[in-house]
Amino acid sequence: MAIFRFIALILLAAGLMLAGADIFTTLEGGAYAARSMGGVWGTIAGATGIPGPDSLGSEGIVGMIMGWPAYAILGGIGLVLALLFRRRD
Repeated sequence: MAIFRFIALILLAAGLMLAGADIFTTLEGGAYAARSMGGVWGTIAGATGIPGPDSLGSEGIVGMIMGWPAYAILGGIGLVLALLFRRRD
């Protein structure tokens, strides 16, 4: 169970970092700007050589999720994992 708590911690930290980056981008530009999950995944895929979000297609539920803010997806998954695998006394 400790590995899932560690993964939850990593996802929550990534979500907070992306939220902070979006806040700075919004303050610089003067308008709300959020990084989409597809954009973040594309950036990571370009640097590492893994398949990018274009390989999944842009139709249906996958395309919809790839358009959502990355901080909400990563932070939400991290929060759910943290709640599911918390220490229970």
